[in-house]
Order: sequence, then C-alpha cells, then structure tokens
Amino acid sequence: MVRRASVVRASCLVVFAAGIVGMIITNVADDHDGSIAFGMVALIAAVVLIAVTWVVGGPANGRDLADSGRPRADPGRTPRGPRA
Repeated sequence: MVRRASVVRASCLVVFAAGIVGMIITNVADDHDGSIAFGMVALIAAVVLIAVTWVVGGPANGRDLADSGRPRADPGRTPRGPRA
C-alpha cells in the first residue's frame, strides 16, 4: 500500500505543478476562465495529496520524531551559551 501511495503522491505533485504552470500561461494569455480551471485542478491535486498523506502516514511512516535515532535534549537542562 505504501508503494501505491508514493505513486499517487508523485502523480499529485506532477498534476499540481502542471496546474501552476497552466495558471501562469493562461493568465499571461488573458484567459481568466482557463486560469480558474487550472487552479481548480491544482486544488484537487493538493487535497488528494493531503488525504493520501493523512491516511497512509507521512514520510516517516507514522514514526514519532523521538524514535528517529537522534539524541533528544534533556528537558531539565538549559542550553548554555559561550562564557564571557
């Protein structure tokens, strides 16, 4: 399922980028209806991208940032700056 999600994400990003390019081109060509149509296409691609990421999980596959292997800061200690 994660493989399919990455394909859907990549497709959404391509459609989103094409929508932005379409908005720019149709706006330069003074076709406001076309610009709105490309904007709606980009909007739908963005909503699908958000929905797929929400359902499947983010790039970390649902792992918490605390489990990323990085050392965590101790909340009881305050960082010290350079001594004067």
